[in-house]
Amino acid sequence: MDAVEIAMGGPTRGLLRFSNGFTIEGCNPSIVWSSDSKYLAVPQWAEDRTQNLLVVEPAARRTRVMPGSYRVLRLESFAGGVIRGVDSPIYMPVRLDVAVTDAMQLGDALE
Repeated sequence: MDAVEIAMGGPTRGLLRFSNGFTIEGCNPSIVWSSDSKYLAVPQWAEDRTQNLLVVEPAARRTRVMPGSYRVLRLESFAGGVIRGVDSPIYMPVRLDVAVTDAMQLGDALE
């Protein structure tokens, strides 16, 4: 899938491809690596034009969908097991702090 706009002048979505051949469709380009570079946090568009927050372990080719649904994510950092950013930075912004340490320590919790 090529990168496309979700709406005129709006955010984009496209295919996220890792060097090991692992791919994830429908991703927003607002991505952040964890401070240890083992995980990647990435927004993924759902069919209803909301976003899910994925935590990806590229080396193991695994993903986990974090709880919650978002409008448009702008991720800023992923350190100490916490993803920080803003949901809908232009219209009615909401600060975002998602703790993922416990979920990521449970390897079989990843899909």
